Amino acid sequence: MNKKHLKLVTYTGMAIFSMFFGAGNVAFPLVLGQKFSLAVFWPMVGLLVTAVGIPLLGLWSTISFKGDYHRFFGRIGHLPALVAISLVMALIGPFGALPRLITLSYSTIEVYSPDFMPLWSYSLLCAFFLFWSAKKQSRLLAVIGQYLTPFLLLSTFLIIIFGIAGSPSTMVR
Repeated sequence: MNKKHLKLVTYTGMAIFSMFFGAGNVAFPLVLGQKFSLAVFWPMVGLLVTAVGIPLLGLWSTISFKGDYHRFFGRIGHLPALVAISLVMALIGPFGALPRLITLSYSTIEVYSPDFMPLWSYSLLCAFFLFWSAKKQSRLLAVIGQYLTPFLLLSTFLIIIFGIAGSPSTMVR
């Protein structure tokens, strides 16, 4: 395996980890534990199926068809495939995850900097960055794998450290 191929495999693996280990998979289990206490078995089964099983099934399907989603969906016919692909893309993008993620990140920044910038300009900035990153598949994997994954791991590590040591406000004296 040459150095370029190893780098691509590493970035791809880190990107997959980042996409599976999103905010929902960090916060949601904590909410389940808090809400259900010791009766957490069935909620955890549901979480494992929806947050681990279904994404792994999607990854397996993508790998099985070598990323050719037209071939994957094409087995149900041309028009139904077009509708299914359009619905999936719409849910991933403009009608589902994207507005939620932009709003969540904006509200998180706004807590610490109330005069940050208007939501509409932040949304345009995020949309431009996402378009630029996703325009070329190799760039998307590099951005997620090389930059966002280390940031995610560092942030998670800091949250754990602050949680063990106490809140940040009690640490600064």
